[in-house]
Amino acid sequence: MQATKSKIFLCKFRNCWLIGGFLILCTIRQSSLASLVIMIYHNETMYIAGDSAGTMYNTGERKHTVQKVYPFADNCCASITGFAGYDLTNSAGETGFSMSLPEALGVACAQQLTNSVSLDKKMELIATYVNQAFTRYYDQTRKWTGNAENPEGALLQFVGYNAEKNCFFVNSCELDRTNAIQINLVKEYRGPTDPTPITCQGEAKFLQTLLSGDKPELLNLLSDKFTDTAQQLISTEPVDDTSVRNFILEMYSLHTANSARLGYSQGWVGPPYRIFKITKQNVVELTSETTTATNSILSTNQLHADDDKVIDAVMDKLTKGFMANDYSYAFEVMYTPIIESMGGKEKLLAMVPALKEQMSQLQISMISWESQKPYTYLKGNGRWYAVIPYVSEMTMSGQKVRMSGFQLGIKNDGSEWQFVNGDKVTSDILDTFFPDFPKDFELPKTQRQIE
Repeated sequence: MQATKSKIFLCKFRNCWLIGGFLILCTIRQSSLASLVIMIYHNETMYIAGDSAGTMYNTGERKHTVQKVYPFADNCCASITGFAGYDLTNSAGETGFSMSLPEALGVACAQQLTNSVSLDKKMELIATYVNQAFTRYYDQTRKWTGNAENPEGALLQFVGYNAEKNCFFVNSCELDRTNAIQINLVKEYRGPTDPTPITCQGEAKFLQTLLSGDKPELLNLLSDKFTDTAQQLISTEPVDDTSVRNFILEMYSLHTANSARLGYSQGWVGPPYRIFKITKQNVVELTSETTTATNSILSTNQLHADDDKVIDAVMDKLTKGFMANDYSYAFEVMYTPIIESMGGKEKLLAMVPALKEQMSQLQISMISWESQKPYTYLKGNGRWYAVIPYVSEMTMSGQKVRMSGFQLGIKNDGSEWQFVNGDKVTSDILDTFFPDFPKDFELPKTQRQIE
């Protein structure tokens, strides 16, 4: 993902298409891909929402899910759009190492949650931390690949309530890998009668055009409920959280269905959408979903003692192969339809020597790889799934990298267990190969840390 230098513009709703007054749309515009963060201010309350798509810039392929909005104080959140990081892949097309700026933002925000410094200082520390990560990631990738492109900046946005100034605010900071961190004020709101703004960061052009009323034909895309909620938001009457949440989700739905179709942007934005409500007192997430295993899943796990033994044996062999930088066994046990989509097992096995040589040239050496129990078993239609967490450590060019991820096991009725690494399990892969995978189960996130 890339971003250009931000431009701030104000555009009023025209032709009274919703209201008798004005609704201000304040947008930070950039050529950011796979990013759309939406903010709404109403009656001394702010809402901030972010999409979760992590998309390859050159292909548009959604590779993973990333969180882009994090609380960093009792009543403030930070978000990121634009450049997100690098994936380094080997000759078999597998991700060997990733570097994520959204994850760096999450770390920085977590560090500041309990810090007693001023709000301005917290924002400065967060921006500095993520900008340094941006610099480090780029320099490391250039070192490893020798030909890294020069990405433009990512954008941070800080949103919340400033008790010292007694106002809600939106600030913006562009990350450009220099030593100069500059946090700019976008808007302050000092009371319930302030104009109600919608602030967008990232792929905002379609929503800006829609809400401005410049193209009345777009208004036919809106639901009656959307229009009703908009009318409430420009007044001082209360609006319940569910209505605001659905209003935001409809904006994402409209963007996804129409932005690329009508030529406004690539439209590389995707769920899940994280929505936070910010008051003077606290931050509350409105869309948090239960991700822990349910009682039915836990009880199901008790029935799979024999499967545990089979998977244990496979994981032991995988460990031995990974420790030797040898992916032969990983290809032997890979899920057949996926390996066929990659050219077939014979083709991939023939690439193993070159892959091993490439890892040697990149100075990649495995220190440890270990699966973690308990495994989680899930029932699909006619097959079982197993989620097998693992942790590993490796060195790359002399630096230690710690990673946690998972293997996804698949067992059709009457067949043996086969596997695919979690890095490959994108939403597209789930939809294409595993449409019966339980929709209410959230797979673990792959995390990497440079030590």
